Amino acid sequence: MRLGPLIICLTLAASSVARAQIPRDDFRFRVPLEGTLTSGALYRVLIPGPIFSGSQSFPADLRLLDEHGAEWPFFIQQSDDDESLTPTPLSQLSPPTDYVPQEDIQSVFFEPQFEHQPLRFLVLNVENKEFTRPIKVFGRHSDLARWRLVGNGAIHRIEGLERNKINLHNNGFRYLRLDVYNYEEPELVITDAHALAETQFVVTRAASSGRAWIYFGSDTFFLPRFDLQHSLSRTELTNATPVSAGARERNPYRLTQEIWLYARLLLYVVLDGGVIFIALAWMKKFRTRSG
Repeated sequence: MRLGPLIICLTLAASSVARAQIPRDDFRFRVPLEGTLTSGALYRVLIPGPIFSGSQSFPADLRLLDEHGAEWPFFIQQSDDDESLTPTPLSQLSPPTDYVPQEDIQSVFFEPQFEHQPLRFLVLNVENKEFTRPIKVFGRHSDLARWRLVGNGAIHRIEGLERNKINLHNNGFRYLRLDVYNYEEPELVITDAHALAETQFVVTRAASSGRAWIYFGSDTFFLPRFDLQHSLSRTELTNATPVSAGARERNPYRLTQEIWLYARLLLYVVLDGGVIFIALAWMKKFRTRSG
């Protein structure tokens, strides 16, 4: 058997799966693009945090659709410039129930504002006048999961020189644990902590005039088409019109589907109950006649 035709068929099949369109009612959430968009125009949308926290596998489950359900081409653009990093707050948490204190190690727990958002750095504000400490940062997505190493390094403030951030390597865990190795030195007084995230955009060319939404939160992961990325010049990308994204909302098409499924299940329960009632009535009548 010749392998050439088989390889071609498999390649075409994989390509068709990768380019398959996810049904609109398969997405849990969507955010609207503000205003009326013009067909053929190029737009750039800052990705808000709720998209990261609502996605099942960003950006594989993200699509941009107009009001008729037609898919618009898009790709994800991100800046690697440290000066354009976006500050994102961290909430300090009490130690979890499974935490076992370790001698000479100061553990501090944080929760990022948005789960799954890729974080580049953890930044600490420390009250101590002079210090140098090794640091390890761990992350996990649930209280039952095992902690995974996210990043490590050292922070210091010595003779006017200061380093107060740890590289998180664009991880996006729900919970973070900071381990400070104090050894015989006093504990650090951490007055504030926040993260820095890379600024990311959705770049799209409108395939029609009117409204459009970014849909996300699907269990179906087909690789999106990023052909648009390779057809744009640097000048076109620079001149893309900025558009704001609205608030996250439940996908109404999925809600309609869920209501229909619930109604159908309720109908089955009612019919099954009716059948059981009729069967019991028939059995009672049969027993009465037999007696």
